[in-house]
Amino acid sequence: MKIWDWENRETLTQIPVVAEGIDFDPSGRRIAIAHGGLAGIWDVDTGRKLGTFAGHEGEVWDVAFSPDESVLATAGSDRTVRLWDVDTGVQRLVLRGHELIVGRLAFSPDGSKLASGALDGTARVWALDLDGLIKIARRELTRELTEAECRQYLHGACPT
Repeated sequence: MKIWDWENRETLTQIPVVAEGIDFDPSGRRIAIAHGGLAGIWDVDTGRKLGTFAGHEGEVWDVAFSPDESVLATAGSDRTVRLWDVDTGVQRLVLRGHELIVGRLAFSPDGSKLASGALDGTARVWALDLDGLIKIARRELTRELTEAECRQYLHGACPT
């Protein structure tokens, strides 16, 4: 993959991967690339690899930076969307619900939602704000979550 200066018709940076999906971070200093079973982030100016994000079972088809640049979303052939901490590379969340390959991602401008599109013809909008999700859960649930469910779905102890 090459990053071009279109005005001067010259290559600025060359990154040795075949890209499936790409996204610049909002500052334009980094680029995320889905390639094969991985996603990676590179420095645009130097072409130096800054991080690798592996966890999908199969191909990674798309990537998207959150507006605040702290989260990288990846979409894969395993029908999941995964959210990663950009600085640490730690997977934060796995979103399941599509029937086929997830091929496209886009964050809302405020970063509170993530849209995903899949080959099953569906588009999903995921609410990412934990406080908002807890409000929805309290309104919709007919019982309290168990401690195990809180650890699994809320990544911690049950709120009191």
